[in-house]
Parts: sequence; structure tokens; C-alpha cells
Amino acid sequence: ALELLRVMPARTVQPNRITCNAAISACASCSQWQTGLELLSAMPLRSVEPNRITYNAAVSACAGAGQWQVALHLLGTMPLLSVAPDRITFNAAISACEKGDQWQIALSLLRAAHLESLVPNEITYNAAISACAKSGRWQEALHTLSAMPLGSLAPDLITYSAAVSACE
Repeated sequence: ALELLRVMPARTVQPNRITCNAAISACASCSQWQTGLELLSAMPLRSVEPNRITYNAAVSACAGAGQWQVALHLLGTMPLLSVAPDRITFNAAISACEKGDQWQIALSLLRAAHLESLVPNEITYNAAISACAKSGRWQEALHTLSAMPLGSLAPDLITYSAAVSACE
């Protein structure tokens, strides 16, 4: 994907938002988070405006590599650029916090998603519960689990597995 993006201008085809988003997503899939961020930074130079999908791909790339600080920076930058984060953005940021042993920030992001009127789903809660579990915070994990039905969410196998692992 990166090679195709690189050769496009030589073939008089200019990269657009779709091709850039696809390349950043490819970076996320193959643990090339730094390259994904370089592509994101280069988009305005190509007269291509990043959108929510772009940022979701970049935050996901950071999450996959456990780069929670960079993921949070991207999340915080989005509103400044008039790009509204969505549930996918928050899910990826919470996942990044889970990988970085940042359970408190993960739970703060879960609360922030509610405050932003974004409706967390099972993935959101699973990531937050996993963050608590990874840090041995069983009480917080169980409290988060108990909040799921309040949002009309049913815990799934992943949810219960994360909660059980928090109690070990």
C-alpha cells in the first residue's frame, strides 16, 4: 500500500483522502504506527485534509503498538481541527491505554465517551475492563462490568474473560 501511494504522483495520479486512509490503515495492520503518523502529517502537504476515518486509523495504529500517549495526543488534536472523535476513536484510545497499563486513563476515556454523547458498546467496555485487568484492578473491572446493563449492553465472552482475569 505504501509503495503504491509513493508511485502514484509519478503516474500522474494524486493521492486523495481515500488512498491516504487506506495506507494509514495498512500501517496499523502491520505495526508501522510511525509510518502511519508520517502519512498523516504529510496529508496537508498533498492538499488532502484528514478526516475522522484518517484519525481513527492513526489512533488504531498507535493502539496496536501500545503508544497510548501518541493515541491520546491524536484524540486531543481532533477537535482542534474540527474533526469530531467517534466511538471507534475512543475504542482505539482505550485499547492503547490498556496496552500501556493506563487503566485510570482508560476509565476516564470511557466516562468522556458518555459525556460526548457517544454510546459505548461492548468493545468499549471490553477494552476498559481489560485495562483494569491488566493492571490487577479487579474492583474497577467488576464495577465497569456492572455498568454495562445500565447502557443496555450484554457482557460477552470477552467481557467475562477480562473480568475473570482481573480477579486472578
